[in-house]
Amino acid sequence: MVTPEKVAKAVVLAIEKDKAEIVVMPGPGRLLKALMDLFPGFGPAMNRISGGEKFMGLVADHREAHHRPAMKGDGVKGGHG
Repeated sequence: MVTPEKVAKAVVLAIEKDKAEIVVMPGPGRLLKALMDLFPGFGPAMNRISGGEKFMGLVADHREAHHRPAMKGDGVKGGHG
């Protein structure tokens, strides 16, 4: 995990150097970010191959089915109830 102090220093440096983006994460995350910058299709391809795309679709369907606002007269509560 990156400390708030490290993030603050990186933000100040980015402002001073007029950089639009900064990377403060350590290790593998930094490498993956660099790969996705060089190869924009890398992230979506990894999501498809790993099943992440399908899983996120299931999460979205679940949230939509269980957290939709209540419609007047439909007998279904909105939110978590």
